[in-house]
Amino acid sequence: MMVNNASSSNPQSPIVNNYYGGYPPKDTYDFSSPKKKRCRLTIQVNSSPISGFDAVKYNTAGLYTFLHRCEEKYKDCEFTEVLEKLQDQKVGIDLLGSITAAELQGVCGVTWGTAFRIIKSYPKWHSL
Repeated sequence: MMVNNASSSNPQSPIVNNYYGGYPPKDTYDFSSPKKKRCRLTIQVNSSPISGFDAVKYNTAGLYTFLHRCEEKYKDCEFTEVLEKLQDQKVGIDLLGSITAAELQGVCGVTWGTAFRIIKSYPKWHSL
């Protein structure tokens, strides 16, 4: 084993460890409080406030998905039958939270019970 010091054939200075007991001198310790990691808030920006659907699909795929879920929940095929009526009046999933069952019945010709179930089911579906 070759030792690197001034008397060897290598012209470099010897490496000297001035630490006693393997610890650095106390003047190099950092006695300040530990640094806290900062939490980063990441916000996912979607082009649509309704998760999973772009605004251009509110009246098509979005409305179909919602009405199909209602059909499965209530075991009533009328939900998918009203799809075309709602699409004809441009009622998409973005409007279902701000209209009433009476408006769906009067404007779109949906039976009152189905209209009421649509309005009642929308907030739960929208929050998924």
